[in-house]
Amino acid sequence: MAGDSLDGMLRASQLSKLRWGMVESCVRFSEYMTAWIDTLSEFANVEVYNVDGNHTETRPLGSKRGEFENENLEKIVTWFLEARFVGGERVTIHSPSEKMRLFTVCEQSFLL
Repeated sequence: MAGDSLDGMLRASQLSKLRWGMVESCVRFSEYMTAWIDTLSEFANVEVYNVDGNHTETRPLGSKRGEFENENLEKIVTWFLEARFVGGERVTIHSPSEKMRLFTVCEQSFLL
């Protein structure tokens, strides 16, 4: 996951157009990803990495970008997945969500 899992969190005009509110969107997306990863794990071992996105950064009280750098819904998505897959043999959730992450798949390096 490369951050920005959710959209419409930055401005009031975006929030008013969402089908669900910010929190409900985050939980629904987390449930969807849980089901998707669970199905994928039937065929292969799965490792999940996530990074904080700018679209999932909450900006409370009219704050500007980066003022509350730890207020990011990607952290909730990552924690949610981690809780769902505790003790799972075929799924590893790399937690916590970070600003950037470097990892290797099949000898190829990726930077999120």
